[in-house]
Amino acid sequence: MKRLNVGSSNKILAGKLEDLFSGKRTDLKSLLLEVRGVLTDLQTQNEELRRAQIQSEALKRKYLDLFNLAPVAYFSMDMDFVVKDVNSTAEKLLRRKRNRILHHSFASIVTPLYLNVFSSYKQKIISTRKKQNCELKLKRGDGKEFYSLLESVPVLNENGMIVEIHTTCIDITERRQSELKKQAKLIQTSVENMLDPFMILRAVKNAQGEIANFTFEYINEAGCKSSKRIKEETIGKKILEIFPDFKSNGLFDEFCKVFRTGESSTLKTHYVAPAENGSGFYGFFDMRINRLNSGVVVTWRNITEKIKAEERISYQSQLLANVSDAVIVTDESLNIVSWNKAAENIFGIKAVEVLGINIFEINYDISNPEKLEEKFRHLKEKGYLSTQEIFYSQDASRKILDSVIIANYDSSGNIKGFIGIIRDITDKVKAEEQVLREKKRLELLTEIAEIFASVTVDIKAVANYTTQKISDSYGDLCIIHLISKDKPEFETLAFHHPDKKAMDFLAKMFSSDPMSIGEGVIGRVIKSEQPVLIPTINSTEDIADIKTGYVKYMDKFGLSAFLGVPIICQNSIIGVLSLFRSRKNESYSIEDQALMQNVANKVSLALSNHRLFIEKLNEIEERKIAQDALASQQQLLQSVLETIPVGVWIIDKDKNKILTNAAARKMWSGLDHSDFNASEEYKSWPAEASGECVELYSWASENALNGEISLNDEILIQCFDGSYKTILNSSVPIIKSNGQIQGAIIVNVDITDRKSYEVKLQQTLIELERSNRELEQFAYIASHDLQEPLRMVSSYTQLLEKQYKDKLDNRAIEYISFAVEGAKRMQSLIIDLLKYARVTTRAQAFETVDCNLVLKEVISDLKMAIDESQADITYDNLPEVNADPTQIRQLLQNLIGNAIKFHSSKKPLIKISAKFQKNEWIFSVEDNGIGIDQRHYERIFMLFQRLHERDKYTGTGIGLAVCKKIVERHGGRIWPESQLNVGTKMLFSIPA
Repeated sequence: MKRLNVGSSNKILAGKLEDLFSGKRTDLKSLLLEVRGVLTDLQTQNEELRRAQIQSEALKRKYLDLFNLAPVAYFSMDMDFVVKDVNSTAEKLLRRKRNRILHHSFASIVTPLYLNVFSSYKQKIISTRKKQNCELKLKRGDGKEFYSLLESVPVLNENGMIVEIHTTCIDITERRQSELKKQAKLIQTSVENMLDPFMILRAVKNAQGEIANFTFEYINEAGCKSSKRIKEETIGKKILEIFPDFKSNGLFDEFCKVFRTGESSTLKTHYVAPAENGSGFYGFFDMRINRLNSGVVVTWRNITEKIKAEERISYQSQLLANVSDAVIVTDESLNIVSWNKAAENIFGIKAVEVLGINIFEINYDISNPEKLEEKFRHLKEKGYLSTQEIFYSQDASRKILDSVIIANYDSSGNIKGFIGIIRDITDKVKAEEQVLREKKRLELLTEIAEIFASVTVDIKAVANYTTQKISDSYGDLCIIHLISKDKPEFETLAFHHPDKKAMDFLAKMFSSDPMSIGEGVIGRVIKSEQPVLIPTINSTEDIADIKTGYVKYMDKFGLSAFLGVPIICQNSIIGVLSLFRSRKNESYSIEDQALMQNVANKVSLALSNHRLFIEKLNEIEERKIAQDALASQQQLLQSVLETIPVGVWIIDKDKNKILTNAAARKMWSGLDHSDFNASEEYKSWPAEASGECVELYSWASENALNGEISLNDEILIQCFDGSYKTILNSSVPIIKSNGQIQGAIIVNVDITDRKSYEVKLQQTLIELERSNRELEQFAYIASHDLQEPLRMVSSYTQLLEKQYKDKLDNRAIEYISFAVEGAKRMQSLIIDLLKYARVTTRAQAFETVDCNLVLKEVISDLKMAIDESQADITYDNLPEVNADPTQIRQLLQNLIGNAIKFHSSKKPLIKISAKFQKNEWIFSVEDNGIGIDQRHYERIFMLFQRLHERDKYTGTGIGLAVCKKIVERHGGRIWPESQLNVGTKMLFSIPA
């Protein structure tokens, strides 16, 4: 009989009766039987309902007992956190009657300081609909407060909406007080151990309520040291009694202001205590003042040294800004961090435009930027660079820059930046060039004078020589015209042009169209009997009287300037010496005119006394150039010595110090120059010796002063601060031109860090050797001890199958098969791992290997696999390589074996070849198999990385890892070229 609930039974009964009264059913007997059955069900269900109500009442009583007797306070609240129910524990905890809690918001018992925390807690519960925890401070009915831990769980209906919130509450006041005590103790310990002074002052008010003084309530150890007073002399005393000057210098008023307003104050103050006071408060201070309850908290820091350092830095910055040389500082990536005023003037770029920019990104033009970058690479490697570059600024002016650049190292020896000192030597170079030009001109004049003085007959040869020398010196056309004695025209005595085509053109012009006296620009010289200089010729209109032949010359070769000087003999003009320039934007100077006039005088007169004068002038000029060069070298040497990172000593023959550089002074603990040179406390030992220290001059200079050179002697020195350093010492004698020794140069290089690195490297090598021995031991265990248990498991499992086969069901036989297969896979894995380890641990020496013979052996070994797959293998002639023969054989066997294994439905076609490329042989094993997805190119060379299921392709996933290790041991590389479902080409290289 189907069981119905009360509601459905009542409906059925009502339906039966309705059928009876409506006349729908006439079989009264059967209908009564059905009604009786329904009534019986109703009675049974009523009985069950009564028992359920009894059980529910019992459970409710138990719940109320548990609810009221629970050891924690329990609250039931609605969505607005209005209390609907509480247990008796909550009444005791809050010390409030039940009616004072029910129907009140839970927020009414939260202390004001924690209302924001409680609001966030409510929002978190409503938004997450999950259990949440929170610590709050609550109020009891007697006004006392306590810390509590709340845990709230939202109750959800079938739609997931919150209908009620159940919350437990535990008093954690003792735990919080314990934590606060620990925190207070920790804070007190931290404050006591603070490096900065710290004190707490309590305000003392007078009868009018005004602050009259402050009393010391606490001062830490740093504060006692700063004030030079112990705590017993300070705590409880009034501050104006100990430091009366606080009233006059405004500090006391600042304390009062902070106390009144509650606003913190940070100030820098300068305080000097009277001598009789004995206080430690003097100098500059950074002070911070905060309000604290009935007083103030004061911390301060003595920044006197910092102020002095800032003043020194400011002075140095002003000094740097006003030096005439550009000083540029960059970081290790050549990004500019400092650019002084001189750099702005030289490069024409403001500092704000370049700071933070890479030095190669500056918008200027260097004559050879590629060469400059190469020099910077050299700088990073060597740490020092001296260079001279031609620079074109933004206004297109040409400058010549002389640079000294050094690397700036940190304490670990790493480059942290670069410092460049750049000097504009344009004027100096121009002056030198001018001197050289003058020298060249004087040499030219002297040489011409000598030739004219020595030759008195062959004037034509002398004239040809003169024009050639002048033309070669200037690169221009030079002509000597003489007035003809018989005709009113010029005779071309000699001419020369560096261009042969121009020479041919002029030869035809002079022979076919001689120049008349007074014609053209040369005629101007004849008429005026004075030099004629035309600095700029842009067109024939600039020189209207130019000869017709020169118009053609100008059109063909160009003409930009003219210089002509008269040749005078015995107060009469006999000819013209002229220069024609073809280069644009260049002209002749007054100096050129004077030189040509001198040449003309030599041509006409050949004055020997003038030649003597020129030689004397040349000697004076050379002496001046030599003196300037010497002064420049001395200045550069001093700059280099002060910037190079090695210590340099220069001593005289009596072992007296003449000079030490900055690196030497720093190496001996950074004393300044005077103290360093005055000190005699130099202690040193040879690196391999011990015991008595060696006098500095014995090892540093004895050999050099005897004429010997000592290089890289290791010396252990004791610095002035007591520390020790290891240095490389080198010394060379300073020898005069007469062979006498006048002193020595000693160079110290600090190698302390390098020696430390060598010790660490040696320890690393020892550890590596130990690790390799452990690896060999592991390989031995893998080849013997690990394989033996696997063979035993496999053998006994197979015996179990053989002897009890009739007694085992199919599932047991299948399990045995799985165990045997697993043991075999484990054994294969160990063998392959052993092969991988032996690539380096059992490697053989390299020898000449004929790869053709190795390949034939490999094909023979793989014959069974080749026959089963019907693979077709072809190969080219392979080279001989310097390699480990066993590993080359293993490499080819693995790659060809993979090509056979991973074949497609097509017949396997495998080709092995090699080609020579860039000092190495590139081998390839190509197949038409299933191919490899490009995403897995790197993965296939990793240990245990398989791309296919084990039941589809055998193997452990180690083969290609072994191949990679073999190739890398030979100094090569290995990589695939593949396409899915088309084939794979595995390539590897072996150095030739």
